[in-house]
Amino acid sequence: MGKFIVFGVLTSFLVSCSSAPPKTLPASMNAMPANAQHPTIPMEEDVQLALFDKGLFIQDNGYVAIANSTTCPLNVYSENTRSDFYENSTKAMLDALKRGYGTVSINIVWTESTNKILTAGKQWFLHTDKKLGRVTANANGSKNLPLSENWKHVKFLDSSTKKLSNESPSDLHSAIQLFLKHASTQQKLNIALHYSDNNSIELTKLGLYLKAQMPSSRYQITGYHLKGLQTLSKTNDMYVGLIQFPHPTSLTKEIRRIEKLADGVAAGSHLEMTQLKHTKLFKKSANYHPTGEGAINSRGIKRLLKSLGSNSGLHIDIRDYLTAPAISKMAKLRGIHVVTYSLNGDDYHLKSLARLQQKKKPLPSGVLTNATPINVCQIILKPFINKKAYTPISLNGNKIARLPNDADFDQLDQQYKHIDDNNYIDYKHRIKSLSSAKKTVKRHGNMSGPSKRKADEGVKFDNGTIKIDLPSTKK
Repeated sequence: MGKFIVFGVLTSFLVSCSSAPPKTLPASMNAMPANAQHPTIPMEEDVQLALFDKGLFIQDNGYVAIANSTTCPLNVYSENTRSDFYENSTKAMLDALKRGYGTVSINIVWTESTNKILTAGKQWFLHTDKKLGRVTANANGSKNLPLSENWKHVKFLDSSTKKLSNESPSDLHSAIQLFLKHASTQQKLNIALHYSDNNSIELTKLGLYLKAQMPSSRYQITGYHLKGLQTLSKTNDMYVGLIQFPHPTSLTKEIRRIEKLADGVAAGSHLEMTQLKHTKLFKKSANYHPTGEGAINSRGIKRLLKSLGSNSGLHIDIRDYLTAPAISKMAKLRGIHVVTYSLNGDDYHLKSLARLQQKKKPLPSGVLTNATPINVCQIILKPFINKKAYTPISLNGNKIARLPNDADFDQLDQQYKHIDDNNYIDYKHRIKSLSSAKKTVKRHGNMSGPSKRKADEGVKFDNGTIKIDLPSTKK
């Protein structure tokens, strides 16, 4: 991955660059965000301004980001399962912060302890599963989560060698300190509870711990259990989001996908078989709309509002959202956020939302995805075109101006080379002709990006309603 921007060969300019970069941006860049990379030579300034004319800019950490939230009003949640890093690790979290996700997600589980004075931050760990063996393992072979004080023995599994790495999943306290150190004031931390964690005593301790660590505006809690979220919301005024279990079709397709992967490996891959077992157990535990009540309509939204308050949200499978996208507008009128996710890959998820946008159907407030914020906007809103408010003067600045909306803006140094041949790299890392952006020339390398899972059999819309798992108010 090209994480740092190379602006070409610096020749005689390097002689005069021994002094520190200017502390303030040039007057021409006054409209840029405060964390814009400071130019040290005129060409760098020109490249920044050429990107800014498209609604982008280079951050001081070297990543290209969206310059103004109005360009892409969707709140993009990081899923933290990119192949570049161990799933749900602090390295994945840090990368998401640098890439400019509006909300960075972590999944946590509670572990028992014999230490009665251990803080909540040391009893909750960044871990997606209640059993070891899929992403992590214990050297002693146990599949059960260890006591908090023995967590150091849990290690990430190397996906290629299937051996234990030297890296352990972080405890919640360490993850929060990392977030506070590196996050911008606009970024939030989404703390997702494991679907089986519903201990009211431990959740109360967690809520009070979080209240002491950071302002409620900096984080939010999401989970599958309404009662657990109600317990947390009583500890402070943080945002709480109710997660709907995935649509049955989504789980079935995910199980089939993993089965195919396992069948393709002699005797089945250990990791893939463990993932298959995990997903099937999750499907068994999911309670799909058991009572048939709580249809997402005005009445259902009011019930959610009454249960969790106005600082709340509904996080649902994209398949459910597609049946009644009008719920987003209905929920927003009452202050409730709607966020979509998908088990079946970013490609299906984002193309579904793009179809909604084309049909002028309401979009959700947020999107949980592995795709970068730029990728999300490229696919759904297509905003990164020249506004023609600035005319580049350098060679590289003019090359930036030639890049279309679907270009891979994380690979500027590579783009410069391909533009010389009248080609460019798109966000799926394919080399295309600038003369005809729809024509694919060949694939460029093996870089990470939006999920490559095959899209489903088209996207259909209807005027149906979505059932939500709200318990009956009847005694």
